[in-house]
Amino acid sequence: MHGRSIIAGTLAEISSQTFHAVNPLDNQPLEPEFLECAPGDVDRALAQAEDAFGIFRRTSAEARAAF
Repeated sequence: MHGRSIIAGTLAEISSQTFHAVNPLDNQPLEPEFLECAPGDVDRALAQAEDAFGIFRRTSAEARAAF
């Protein structure tokens, strides 16, 4: 694991800001650390998700299950 976001099959730009997920049981940070996305990466991810949903919503339950 590298901690970078994957948006539409490509790695997002490297950021200098990082964060850790936290274990809810003991509040300890979990590895790896993740790189924060830039606002442009978030916008790109949202646009890609919206495009993908248009295709996904027309996909049959059988095709979704096979995926």
